Amino acid sequence: MGKDQVFIRSKDQLEKQTSNRIIGFDLATGNTTKKFDSGPGALLYPVRMSGDRLPALRLSDDHITPNALVALDPRTDEEVPYLYFGLPSEAQTMTLPDENDIVVQNGRLFFGVRAADGPAEAKGKQWSYLVLGTGGGTPRKP
Repeated sequence: MGKDQVFIRSKDQLEKQTSNRIIGFDLATGNTTKKFDSGPGALLYPVRMSGDRLPALRLSDDHITPNALVALDPRTDEEVPYLYFGLPSEAQTMTLPDENDIVVQNGRLFFGVRAADGPAEAKGKQWSYLVLGTGGGTPRKP
């Protein structure tokens, strides 16, 4: 949410090709201000406002195209990619914003589950991701 507008996700379109939109509304009038389309084969989820830009997750449904953290600029209608990332198949459900916490902090992206079950009764170890973080690779100075 910005100072003068709020952004919400549209209903996911799953019939022909997976897609959705992020739609901005003016808080004073309730009128639509901006629409950002996810494009075919992806879903777009707003994370939170950061200054004048809206960070959003672009999640691919083909598991080939990488997922991305992008910045949507409501003033210029520009989309700027910040980070492309992939997740282990066991952690794919962590990207669902309705069921998990997703935080962007200091150039890193963190996923955390809101609830976890106790140990499984199955024999052997079974791993469950509770928190997962990813970030860009910037060279460190020696």
